[in-house]
Amino acid sequence: DVIPVQNKEFDFVNFANSMVPAKGFTDTLQAMVIVVKSHPKAKLNLIGTPNAENKAVYDKIIQENHLENNVIITPFFEKQSDMFQHLQKSRFAVLPYKLDYIASTTFQAMYYEMPVVVYKTAGTPTLNKEKECVLIADMENVEQLAAKMLLLLDNQEEALVLRKNAKELVDFKNDGKRISDVVMNNFRAIVAHFRYGTPIPQELIYNPLEQ
Repeated sequence: DVIPVQNKEFDFVNFANSMVPAKGFTDTLQAMVIVVKSHPKAKLNLIGTPNAENKAVYDKIIQENHLENNVIITPFFEKQSDMFQHLQKSRFAVLPYKLDYIASTTFQAMYYEMPVVVYKTAGTPTLNKEKECVLIADMENVEQLAAKMLLLLDNQEEALVLRKNAKELVDFKNDGKRISDVVMNNFRAIVAHFRYGTPIPQELIYNPLEQ
């Protein structure tokens, strides 16, 4: 039911139901302080509903850095389809999550063909294993985060490549037949290992350190 949105109202978006610092909202705001120095009209949409304590922190950053015209906080949506509809009003996603292997919101933004900036976690480098699909900043490096955001604003060709690569990766991961084949291969390997002691092929063994 989600209709593609052509007209963009925001340059960047960060979104999560729990609008907490671990989801990168504070870092995204601090990076935005740097971005507006060279792009004073840049706009950031923060989608989520913060508690009173976090809202006070975000409001302070906005007020002290005069970002009132650059940052919009949008309450989270009751219906997921409404959130995905609104999400598409932004050109790029900034999702510097600090806890997840790969945040589900990263794949959601990629699905809607939005170039994404993330932090380097154990999982995010795997998104670029075959070709560059996301821009990755070092964990809690706000200056580097801002530099990646500026790259998207200043380099349209880079943004287009990321958009294409990311969508191809998401479509590949969502391919039903491929997923079924992977599950069956894993199942056969486990059965063979249990019954006959056949070593499980190395390519089927999960390695969180592989990048």
